[in-house]
Amino acid sequence: MKKFSPWQQTYTGKVIEYGNVDLDQIDIVDIAHSLSMQCRYGGHLEHFYSVAEHSWLVSHRVSKENAFWGLMHDAAEAYITDIPTPIKDYVPLIRPLEDYLLRRIAIKFNLWGLEIPKEVKNADLRLLMTEKHQFFGNVEPRDWEVSVKKYDGMIIPCYTPKIAERAFMQRFRELYG
Repeated sequence: MKKFSPWQQTYTGKVIEYGNVDLDQIDIVDIAHSLSMQCRYGGHLEHFYSVAEHSWLVSHRVSKENAFWGLMHDAAEAYITDIPTPIKDYVPLIRPLEDYLLRRIAIKFNLWGLEIPKEVKNADLRLLMTEKHQFFGNVEPRDWEVSVKKYDGMIIPCYTPKIAERAFMQRFRELYG
């Protein structure tokens, strides 16, 4: 009998085995491409807005020493997709898998500390509130339970996937070398 091992083939043809992620199989091209093809908020937006663009924006809202973490903070979603936060609370294995994948990615790309810095988490939340304001206006059927302020005056451009992927890769080269 064949042993079940969850895996996924990536855009570049690599294989990610979720139980034991080989660092050689993690590829920034896969990450950039996948994130650029994923629409935030489960696609419940009037305009396409990718995880790659969101990550690129976060990387520009933090200090230089945390900019690479800002770019990579959602990189695990390249392998498990962008699952809206309220749903993650009901799928018990998602957060541990996401944390494991992000740690493997952090090791692969020598991210300092192996944990997302507080400055990046704060910028991510402020951008979330900016996205909420721009994309959903004042409609709030439920409390988002986020106590940070949005970025005043910021307009999110909503790049196409191709442009978001290019911007992500350009920022990666700028920060990683």
